Amino acid sequence: HRRGARGRPVACGRRAREGRDIRIENLREDRRNGTSRVCADVVWEDRRQATQELWFESPDEDAGLACDPQAFLCAVAAPALAHGEQRIRVEGAVSPRLRDGIATVLATLVAWSRPTRRAPRVEATGGFVPRRPAEDAGAAVMLSGGLDSLALLRKNRLDFPLGHPRSHATAFFVHGFDLADDPSTCDVYRVAVGNLDAVAEDARLRLIRVGSNLRTLGSRWGQEHQSAAMAAVGHACSDRVRELEIASSYTWETLFPYGSHPILDLHYSGDDLTVRHADLERGRLAKAVLLGDWPAGLAALRVCWEGDPPEGFVNCGVCHKCVLTLLELEAAGCLARCPSFPVREITPELAERLKSVQRTSI
Repeated sequence: HRRGARGRPVACGRRAREGRDIRIENLREDRRNGTSRVCADVVWEDRRQATQELWFESPDEDAGLACDPQAFLCAVAAPALAHGEQRIRVEGAVSPRLRDGIATVLATLVAWSRPTRRAPRVEATGGFVPRRPAEDAGAAVMLSGGLDSLALLRKNRLDFPLGHPRSHATAFFVHGFDLADDPSTCDVYRVAVGNLDAVAEDARLRLIRVGSNLRTLGSRWGQEHQSAAMAAVGHACSDRVRELEIASSYTWETLFPYGSHPILDLHYSGDDLTVRHADLERGRLAKAVLLGDWPAGLAALRVCWEGDPPEGFVNCGVCHKCVLTLLELEAAGCLARCPSFPVREITPELAERLKSVQRTSI
């Protein structure tokens, strides 16, 4: 190193010229034990870190999983920024729209929370090539079973008839985002999938189960990586999906810099897949009211992420998120009809468990 004009160290030599790069290469398909998997190697050229295998998989034969470079690019972009990489080099072709969108996303994340970083540039070995949506592709929704995503699906069903281009034909439930345990041994996952199967049957759409290890790449999940991960799933299944909707967790009045945000989500779109940040105008209480007359939705509601649900339930009923949702359901007049919580009555002691006051929009 040498000293710059202001006394700061300036890197010299071959390593400084090359910079810090990340490569996405060796894209491949695999099938094991009835599960389809698409994989890529993530190579950190200038870090003392082993090559990582990044994968998406599904046990559903009609998931339409493909080795799409755009899926892996979306998954890697925010971690590349977090680790200070200067270039993302992906094997294969990428659409110009996604190239420009990733540049916008990374520049926004830099402005929000990483002012000392420079956004890495994107290179594609196959160049930047426009695409067209698959002829049979339709609209889809990311469906976690939470209040936001269930309300978005319910709103879609009330707004659009079946067969309409904007009507959700597919819902994705992803293992590896908030549920990390082995699906074969995780009781919450088993119950959640069963409940969402009932939702899919009632809403007359196809539920696709997807798993991924992309959270192991390292990034600030909530602040930077959330919608990128969901968009990556959409790109991995773009033969099936033309439009992917992600439910907003906030309203226009309560927005703040976050990993799923209307400024970010649209920019994960490609020429063949449009990503939408949806339902900003509706607060949590209004969403609870919307679910109030939908038994399948109430039965599938899963908001718990820090508690230990009793056997057969997906919510513990006593953590902050559970108690907040119970109060919202009570205010909406539908708590008594919601079987997904082990609690059916609000007591003063339960209400006092709230750790903080959270502003909601009606």
